[in-house]
Amino acid sequence: MCLGAPSAASAQAPWPPFCQEGSLPSHDPKYPADQLILTCIPPNWNGQLVMYAHGYVRAQLPLALPINELFLDDTFIPETLLSQGFAFATTSYHKNGYAVEQARKDLNDLLNHFKKLVKPVSLQKVYLVGASEGGMIAALMIEHFPDKYAGALAMCGPIGGGPYQIQYLSDFRAVFDYFFPNVFPFGVADVPENAFLNWGTYATQTIPLVIVSDPDATAQLYNVTGAAFDLIRSRFQPQQLRPPSASCFTVSGERTTCSRPLMACHMITGQRFTLAHSTMRL
Repeated sequence: MCLGAPSAASAQAPWPPFCQEGSLPSHDPKYPADQLILTCIPPNWNGQLVMYAHGYVRAQLPLALPINELFLDDTFIPETLLSQGFAFATTSYHKNGYAVEQARKDLNDLLNHFKKLVKPVSLQKVYLVGASEGGMIAALMIEHFPDKYAGALAMCGPIGGGPYQIQYLSDFRAVFDYFFPNVFPFGVADVPENAFLNWGTYATQTIPLVIVSDPDATAQLYNVTGAAFDLIRSRFQPQQLRPPSASCFTVSGERTTCSRPLMACHMITGQRFTLAHSTMRL
């Protein structure tokens, strides 16, 4: 393990004093970067470890610990676990973008590293928690390594199948463009490579504004697609949207897609609006 000065991002993170940043080599010739890690072992450690698998990070960004997923304002979310004696560990993975294969190895390497930090056989149980892409990773890990991990919590993970998830997003986008045709200057199938550069503006400003500016179109959007939504944080009244149920719609006049919201959700979050979506193919 390599320890060094914190990065500019991590220097802003007020970790508890018993947390330690570091890195582990990937030994991956295709993606040779080290994974960045964080391990926290509280003084009252109860012999159990919670490991966090972060969500998707754009491939163009530098590797970093998932600070935004671990803090809510100035609150270190795992602090609740640490106060109850659980140890905590997380990783950047050694690759951004779609990194399920790399995360699989990195999490196991992180677990092996943690075992070296504590007394032999003192680690009793290990739990995995993952969100978004991390939820899919957590589900994969508990299936492949039930002898290593005692349990897993997969939050908002596309565990119904990647192709279905991608198809659902494309279908929703096509219906969104029908009701709001002037938001995106490109279609579902011709997204430019640099579109991600403006996504922050779309997510926090453009989309929330058009969504709330036309409640009737927005209600039809959700009713047609059957997409889940966060009523508490949105500006809609309960009567404007019917209860989530199976719904069918035709895309491009060629086929009909049916979807039904699940309890799990994947969130695209703006400052005042949250769009949550997750479906199962019927």
